[in-house]
Amino acid sequence: MHVLAIVVGGILLVVLFPRAMGLIVLIVVGLIVWAIASVVQSNNRSEKILARMGIELAYDVVQCSPDHPIHIVLSNNSSATVTELTLEIIARRQGHSDIVVRQDVRDDKVIGPQTRYGTCWSVTGLDSGVGVVNGIPVTELNWSYRDARIGF
Repeated sequence: MHVLAIVVGGILLVVLFPRAMGLIVLIVVGLIVWAIASVVQSNNRSEKILARMGIELAYDVVQCSPDHPIHIVLSNNSSATVTELTLEIIARRQGHSDIVVRQDVRDDKVIGPQTRYGTCWSVTGLDSGVGVVNGIPVTELNWSYRDARIGF
């Protein structure tokens, strides 16, 4: 009902004030086109920078503590400074497709161009004393990531 009132009001304004409304419509359409172009350009730049990022993820109690055993190394091979990385850690049992560990990670470490940065993370369901996650030995899991996104 509200949309109908807005449309009728808009038509009435165009009929009563055709020149002014024409200019306003032109300005509004221009702003919408500019906003869409800005978002598309930003997404394209983000994808190009992410394509030049190296992301390594492994269960590693040598580089990391048993309480934070997920070792993530980020290599910024681009010419841009990355200010944020978000990704989803996943683990599957070897030979299986079901995901048994799924956890979002967000890191706001500033990573300059041509710089490498490593960090350690914990995962929900980890019993570090026994080496199991959600009842599954960590040696039976394949660790990876997906849905990586960056901020710059």
